[in-house]
Amino acid sequence: MIHELLFNMKKADVDVAIMEVSSHALDQYRVAGLDFDAGVLTNVTQDHLDYHGDMENYFRAKAKLFTEYPREKKANILNYNDPYGRRILTDSEEGIGYGIGDTGIVTHEVGDKPMVQGRILSLSGKGMEIETSYKGKSWVVKSPLIGAFNAMNLLAAQAVGLQLGLNCKDMRKLESFPGVPGRLERVMNDRGLDILLIMPTPRMRWKMCSTPSRNLISKGSSPCSAVVETVIAPSVRSWRRPWPGMPMWPC
Repeated sequence: MIHELLFNMKKADVDVAIMEVSSHALDQYRVAGLDFDAGVLTNVTQDHLDYHGDMENYFRAKAKLFTEYPREKKANILNYNDPYGRRILTDSEEGIGYGIGDTGIVTHEVGDKPMVQGRILSLSGKGMEIETSYKGKSWVVKSPLIGAFNAMNLLAAQAVGLQLGLNCKDMRKLESFPGVPGRLERVMNDRGLDILLIMPTPRMRWKMCSTPSRNLISKGSSPCSAVVETVIAPSVRSWRRPWPGMPMWPC
């Protein structure tokens, strides 16, 4: 049980716990009674429609993290590039938006909310440079992480940190974060090869083969051939519920 685990962590003097709260857990109230200092919505995609039935039910389940777990000064961090993120941001009094690109149109839709705005300065198989702007200040983070979706993850992490008391200088600590094992993990070698390990899921393979993350690998004549040449992962050939625009073939 998550409650017992967190209780034991507190007894062991653990200060911070970061967890992924699934839509299933929210729908089944498996995290009921927990207090969250911050919540992050990265996106809402067609991942769990076998359980939720349709996108609206899936969205409502995810939204419970922001609507049914109130706490004073809780930071609700919401992706303003995602239409579902904007829906919650519109109704959230303490919501903070994050994303890439101009916030002018977003502000017109959601109102005058704080925005952590990002701009990708460079993106390659070696890493990225991302400029972040918030409340009149701007700074640059150089990260070994690759892929445009990781730029969004870096922005979300910065948005949480800023709301929990960190400042823009603290964000440079992200430059030494190597990433999560198995999630576009770079395999170091002495042959000059860019070898990446990915989770063999349809969504990850789709991200690897779609824009703008196609720029994360420089080898190969096409994004898919580049991924096949440089990624070690089992082939995925049966996808239960493809979403619109997703090809029915593995890369």
